[in-house]
Amino acid sequence: MELLTDEDGYCHPLGSDHAAIFLESGPRLLVSFEQFDALSTFSERAHPMGFNYIRNLGWSNMCLLAKDRSWFRSPEIFAHFDRLADEGFFDEFEQVLFYGAGPAGYAAAVYSVTAPGARALLISPQATLDPHLTPWETRFRSARRQSFVGRYDYGPRMIEATSFTHVIFDPRQALDAMHASLYAQAGAHLLPLPHASEDVQADLHHTRLLPRMISKALHGTLSTYEFAHLRRKRHSDKTYLKRLMQAQEPRHKQQVLVLQHRLRGQTRRRDQRKLQQVRQHNQPQLRLVSNS
Repeated sequence: MELLTDEDGYCHPLGSDHAAIFLESGPRLLVSFEQFDALSTFSERAHPMGFNYIRNLGWSNMCLLAKDRSWFRSPEIFAHFDRLADEGFFDEFEQVLFYGAGPAGYAAAVYSVTAPGARALLISPQATLDPHLTPWETRFRSARRQSFVGRYDYGPRMIEATSFTHVIFDPRQALDAMHASLYAQAGAHLLPLPHASEDVQADLHHTRLLPRMISKALHGTLSTYEFAHLRRKRHSDKTYLKRLMQAQEPRHKQQVLVLQHRLRGQTRRRDQRKLQQVRQHNQPQLRLVSNS
């Protein structure tokens, strides 16, 4: 990793479990949060996902890496972002996007406060694991032992400094939807992605939609219409169609089987309309939850 950043950036350890990697390449900055064990998912050479996405776009990238699911809460990371804010680091860029998924999405939210006016793209983020604010969260039992109060604590409050925040989530994942609703109460723009896999980020990477969504979010063009247009491209993905078929009631499965067969070739417009009707039949309704 040092060799990758020698000429145009740096790689700094932040304690024993985290690192900050910076690659300078242009006036737009992607601040991404990632985990070491997931790097091979996005790159054959196990490079950070952000490096691979920005390589041909002329963007700079600061990647925060974690060994485990730490939610990026450590004194060293606090000090790192304190220093960046004090030095006016983010002011040197024309546009800044904070990005992360799951625990990394939480981190992208809380540290975005150090770059007022930045944008944020969060995929299935947690709002907090503080049991007083999210007593309904039953996952991540070991992580809930660490403190989620104090500095850089509550994601929905921290995004208030952003110019725009998008939250992509699968509304069929109940707990993810409840966290998303807390972000919505703070002004985030929700982008539901029903029938995704449990790992929404990997699903978007598999369908090659993630780089385009990151690009549009950075440029401020990821509207509801654009997101709907992009997610329709999943209609030609066999893995997505299989998940969709499994989620339908028995009386609808035959329609999906027909569509899956036809989509092996060129998708017809009427098939796309049928697929949309099937998807909308079981579209869940998102209910806002209180953080009190």
